[in-house]
Amino acid sequence: MGKKFLVFDYDGTLLNSIPILARYIYKKVSPFVKTDIREIEKLIGFPIHVIAYELAKDEDKAKTLIKLIDLKEAFEEYKKASLYWDAKIAIPQLHKNYRLAILTASPRYFVESTLGEYKKYFDIIDDRKEKSDLLDKIDAIAYVGDHIVDIEIGKKYNIPTYLIERPHNLHIKYKPKLKNLLQLVKILN
Repeated sequence: MGKKFLVFDYDGTLLNSIPILARYIYKKVSPFVKTDIREIEKLIGFPIHVIAYELAKDEDKAKTLIKLIDLKEAFEEYKKASLYWDAKIAIPQLHKNYRLAILTASPRYFVESTLGEYKKYFDIIDDRKEKSDLLDKIDAIAYVGDHIVDIEIGKKYNIPTYLIERPHNLHIKYKPKLKNLLQLVKILN
């Protein structure tokens, strides 16, 4: 029998992109809706149409907000993000005993551009988070994320799910909550 999969969300879990994405979205939408960066940080992880609707509270205004988000411009900002320190240490260690996968809402080329030398550790990068059938197809031992969406995905597939504590998600009450990914290494190895 082959190695089991360990599945990660990407933004906010492995990649410190939440502040960068929140600043970019804030800069684009703040002239049109009353919001702040903290509110936007809490929404990152949902698809862009959900973020736009939550900020606008109106379907027509949400469509306008979506048009303001330029994917090429967002990508230039996104490339400034880097992997969290604990991800850089944990990924190679976890790869020794598990196959690794990423399940994300970010476009695949966003993920591949920021993984750098760590890309070699991942067997699968699936950018269809909300519509993916990945977890039906693989033998996953656990799912790790930073958002309520990740918790819901883990529950939907009855997979042990861990919430990684990051500055943008301290408001989420969930157990088990990992202080860092090195705790996951200790739990699983």
